[in-house]
Amino acid sequence: MAIALISVPETLSPAFNQQIYNVSSTNAGQPNFNFLADIYVSNTLVSRLVYPKQPNVNTLKFDAMPVLKNYVSYDLENVLQTTSMIANTNSEKDYFIQFGEIYDVSGVSTIASSLLRSPSGSNVRKIFNWIFDFEEAVTPIDVADYDIAATDKVLYVTPNLHTVKVPKYTIKPNQKLFTSLLDITDSAVQEISVTSGLLAADLSVAGVTGKMHYNASIGWDLLDLLFTQNERTQIINNGYYLITFNPSSLASIYVSIDNCADKYEVIRLHWLNNIGGWESFNFTKNSNARTEINRTSFKKIQSLGYNMYDRLKTTFNTRLTDKVVINSDWLNDEMLIYMETLAVSPVVFWEKQNGNIISVNVTNSQYDTQKYLNGRQLYNVSFEIEPTYNRYRQSL
Repeated sequence: MAIALISVPETLSPAFNQQIYNVSSTNAGQPNFNFLADIYVSNTLVSRLVYPKQPNVNTLKFDAMPVLKNYVSYDLENVLQTTSMIANTNSEKDYFIQFGEIYDVSGVSTIASSLLRSPSGSNVRKIFNWIFDFEEAVTPIDVADYDIAATDKVLYVTPNLHTVKVPKYTIKPNQKLFTSLLDITDSAVQEISVTSGLLAADLSVAGVTGKMHYNASIGWDLLDLLFTQNERTQIINNGYYLITFNPSSLASIYVSIDNCADKYEVIRLHWLNNIGGWESFNFTKNSNARTEINRTSFKKIQSLGYNMYDRLKTTFNTRLTDKVVINSDWLNDEMLIYMETLAVSPVVFWEKQNGNIISVNVTNSQYDTQKYLNGRQLYNVSFEIEPTYNRYRQSL
């Protein structure tokens, strides 16, 4: 066969990192030769790319990431509609690439379609809505290192906080909590177990064939499903509960319950981290809200016989943009590093106290990572958030 694959990306890859293919052709000496690459996502042709051959070589090295990254997004609505675990259909996609050649045959540019490589099990690859930073991606990235069956880990990035002494999550009664996991074997997770003191309950879940990326609802919605009101009150009095995926799993998530009265309104945010998982945090200090008002107006022509109350300069468009500055409690060095994941996240949600969830953007243009040893003091963090919608008023 004229086309040969020299190297390909990993079978499982982060979609927003490079997806490098290196191919060669024995027909590279043909006149006006070009490599052709047909990219299929979920068995649908989404892009046809043509690359000219460089002089004195018969190979092509190209990055499929600029195309592939457009076909993954995120999932949250799915888990908002369930109290169980559910596959993320938008966070992962299967793809393959067919390679071919274009060159002149009798002076006519021709696609050598007979040389296209057909998809097979070994050629199909899977991408996730992940990205690794430059220093993390120096060595080949093995997504399987995040498989819950092999590592007993969910997709969180909090540094060194997954212990009972320093809880991974803190929630208040009736708040939501989400976590994400990678289940490569399709069947590693079979149930979600909740324990608190002498209380224990299990929820059976089922994997979806071919799907590896999952969201799980593990907040108060899950407790409402598994425990009676008296038992939930007991869990509040205990001050914590543990989540495990399967009884034998070490992937325990310690959830601390904060039932203290609050001086200020609690601003609870959920956001997407760089490995496709959901993080949550309560901002408990004073928040300040303001509304930016943008008006567009015109002045009417004043005619004879006017009334004193006639409106001349008239506002015909009023756009309101709400902004809220939120502040955290005092944080240690590790949590200050962790908060950068919020500062740079492209997807952030605000869980209102009535249980509604709205999408917001963090508008801070920089994030300063402080250290206690540098200033001999504790720090908090402040973010400005704004809803992704605008409000409007009548145009009369």
